[in-house]
Amino acid sequence: MDTATAAITAHVTPAIIRAWCHLGVIAAVKVGRRWAISATSLARRIALGRKQMSHQDVAHRVDDHTHLVATYTDRLGPAYWVATEYCNGYRLGTIGDGQTPEDAIRQALAVIASRRELNAAHDELEAAGLYADVTTGPGIGITHTTRVR
Repeated sequence: MDTATAAITAHVTPAIIRAWCHLGVIAAVKVGRRWAISATSLARRIALGRKQMSHQDVAHRVDDHTHLVATYTDRLGPAYWVATEYCNGYRLGTIGDGQTPEDAIRQALAVIASRRELNAAHDELEAAGLYADVTTGPGIGITHTTRVR
C-alpha cells in the first residue's frame, strides 16, 4: 500500500505515514522514492490507537533525584508517547518515545543507563590522570583521551 492510501485508512496525513515509515512505527520498505507499506502493520498500528483509552501521564521514579514522565502526544498520530526526564524538579529534556507509555519509559531508561556507563568510564579515566572528551547523543561515547599534566 502507498502512503496516500495508508493515510486515508489511518485517518492521518501522508506526512505522518512517512514519519511512521521512517521511524519504523509501521513495517514499510522504500521502493525508489516511495514507501511500500504493510497493510497488516498499519492495521496493528491503527488498533493500538483505538486501544489507548487513557492519555494520563505515567510517572516512573529512577532514583531519589531523577524521574521520568511519559506523556501522550498527537505529534506523530494516535498512540504516540514521549518520556521526559526530570532531575530535582527541573526538566532536562525528552529522551524516549514509543507507541505506549511503557515503550517510552523503557527507551528513556536505556538512555539513562548508557549515560551512566559513560560517566563511570569518564570518571575512571580522570582518576587515572587522563582527560576524556565525552560525546553524548546518537553515537554516545568517548571520542579521545589525553594525559592530564
